Amino acid sequence: MANAHLPEPEDPDSIVAEVLKTGEAALIPNLSLEQMERMMAPGEQLELARSLGLASVIAVPLAARGRTLGVLVLVRDDPSTPFAEEDLSLAGMLAARAGLAVDNARLYAEREYVAETLRRSLLPPELPAIDGLEIGARYLPAAEGTQVGGDFYDVFEAAPERWVAVIGDVVGKGAEAAAMMGLARYTIRTAAMSEGRPSAILETLNQAVLEQTDDERFCTACCVRLRRSGSEARATVSSGGHPLPLVLRADGSTEVVGSPGTIVGVFEDPVLVDRSVDLGLGDTLVLYTDGVTDERRDADEFGETRLHEALAELTGAGAQRIADGVVDAVVGFRTGQPKDDIAILAIKVVG
Repeated sequence: MANAHLPEPEDPDSIVAEVLKTGEAALIPNLSLEQMERMMAPGEQLELARSLGLASVIAVPLAARGRTLGVLVLVRDDPSTPFAEEDLSLAGMLAARAGLAVDNARLYAEREYVAETLRRSLLPPELPAIDGLEIGARYLPAAEGTQVGGDFYDVFEAAPERWVAVIGDVVGKGAEAAAMMGLARYTIRTAAMSEGRPSAILETLNQAVLEQTDDERFCTACCVRLRRSGSEARATVSSGGHPLPLVLRADGSTEVVGSPGTIVGVFEDPVLVDRSVDLGLGDTLVLYTDGVTDERRDADEFGETRLHEALAELTGAGAQRIADGVVDAVVGFRTGQPKDDIAILAIKVVG
């Protein structure tokens, strides 16, 4: 019988409630009117059961991992072929599989919720409004719903008229990557309050990673200090093993800025260099993670050349459109599932 609604389990006289309470299956080969009234809620449900002529019932607990999650009820309306013990055994096997499937779905939903909560907590809830600058960002995770990827970014005011932008990539995924992302993001924020040079901020992060994680945990990061000057801005860039940012000029030309540096969390004395670039009205500084350039179509890699071309096609666009456009270009290029997380941070001088 389809769509037969059972009474709430709180009903102490319900057969369903009894199965839930005891965890033991119930077989009623010949269902009496009294038993039917105990099983069905009064009103429409009971009238439906009477009209169908329910004759035989099996109620089996849906259990998994030591918990009873519900009750599987099977009914027959032919009194000449009532349920027997062999039917009860079959129903028990069916309920065991169904119970495990229901519990797996519950666990997956819980883990997906935890993963999404971690993702949101490790990325800024919103980008700050900076006078004369427009900021856009895009994050596209490659991991399944229950995994947390390793890309992160942040933009914050470190001191009056001094802003810091950072983008990074932590090795691995899952809980350990999430912990590393949290360490990186908040260490950078704390260091930026007292350190003016991006290289000094990354040196502080490097020491924190060495002291607080094991030898297999490291990350790359690119830190940028931003200062406004009239209708222009100056960006000072330091990279700790991270892809160097690009500048999309207002005329459509592109250039790489900064100098390569040492991966964060590997060496006691990393090589970290500060390089400055002036941004004019309409220029955009673009920071990205290697999920952009490393994405593949069969044996072909998206690479830096395609990234420069994609940015050139976005000349004149707003910061958010630039971030979205780069991700769209990568997604349109690849085949199959994404290989890595993608994070883009675009900062445009708007005067």
